[in-house]
Amino acid sequence: MKTEYRPYRARSTVNKLKHVDDWLWVSYTLNPYRGCAHLCVYCDARANQYGLSATFEQVVYCKENAVDALERQLPRLKRSIVSTGGVCDAYQPIEAERRITRRILETLARHRFPVEVLTKSDLVLRDLDVLQEINGVAWAGVLFTITTFDPVVAGRFEPYAPSPERRLTALE
Repeated sequence: MKTEYRPYRARSTVNKLKHVDDWLWVSYTLNPYRGCAHLCVYCDARANQYGLSATFEQVVYCKENAVDALERQLPRLKRSIVSTGGVCDAYQPIEAERRITRRILETLARHRFPVEVLTKSDLVLRDLDVLQEINGVAWAGVLFTITTFDPVVAGRFEPYAPSPERRLTALE
């Protein structure tokens, strides 16, 4: 499958939750991209409840102005955990080129906001320096989705995501 990437100007980047999330303990969510190239068959973001298009994995919109929007929003927010990657993977393949997630993390570090990264990608290791900086002034956590250790099964359920082996290696 070929994924098309398009620039997108977001009005805002941070979504404030009505209540702290019971499962992940976050107050805010932030998705640097709209859409995801991993094409995971179990992806709940592709469900109708999020109002996303049927082309969720075919066209990924890159929030090119995410940092500017974030800079406008952060002064109005109470310092609490920001979760990236709930409706998309913040470290999907295009992130290697666009670096939107990295710039977001740098901004959160400057503002001393704690962060939680949900991902299936070992590309998160590229930003370990920024995550360590955040962890030094607030808190930073990385959560990897690993559905199976069998690469054949993983290839069926997550055809374009990094292998479970790469994720496990990144955890080390």
